[in-house]
Amino acid sequence: MLATASDDLVVRVYDVISAKLVRQFEGPNDRITDLCFSADGKWILLSSMDGTIRIWDVISSTQLDAMLMDDPVTCISLSPNMDMLATTHVAHNGVYLWYAA
Repeated sequence: MLATASDDLVVRVYDVISAKLVRQFEGPNDRITDLCFSADGKWILLSSMDGTIRIWDVISSTQLDAMLMDDPVTCISLSPNMDMLATTHVAHNGVYLWYAA
């Protein structure tokens, strides 16, 4: 799978073998800054300048969760065992780590 984000605020997921569009996700209200797959490929996480992080289930095409941050998120990364999320934010130095209990 390959995920892309474009200026129309839509994330598109393609099957790289068939080169066909298989999923499409909409939701952010401002520029998409980063996206990543979970290690198992079942989720897509997306950050946006609207201050949100959104999590979608790739198989069911449903949004699982959305988190609103105080400042826009510029980068996200999910740990391989999916228990920690790393973020960076506009106008802040450093990396923030979020632990999912």
